[in-house]
Amino acid sequence: MAGYPKKSARIVASRLQSIKVFPKVANYISLLREEVHKKYMTNLTRHMRRLDSLSKSAESEKNFSAAVNAEMARGRAAGLYVDRKEILTGSIDRMSKIEVEDKLKELRSRFPEVIVDVSHETTESED
Repeated sequence: MAGYPKKSARIVASRLQSIKVFPKVANYISLLREEVHKKYMTNLTRHMRRLDSLSKSAESEKNFSAAVNAEMARGRAAGLYVDRKEILTGSIDRMSKIEVEDKLKELRSRFPEVIVDVSHETTESED
């Protein structure tokens, strides 16, 4: 390593990065890190431009699936889509028979096209 003994190379490297001991070297290292950060830093504008470019490129190649995915990613990044998740607590096992029947009535009224009324017979077990 640059002519330093192998046993002390790490120590010398550490000292070279010290702003108190070698301020010019430490400042230059900071400058280089800042340039790399600016070059590869992402922000919303850069991200949106990149996704737009990918979308257009995919579309020109007739790869519509990739184009749609890029557009969806742009929309999510812009906040146009909201992932809605509902966490339901409780279970039908914890509900009484009356609560289950009431819940079914409510669901039938809310979603009449989905829930089909099926006739059934109630039997008592002989146990």
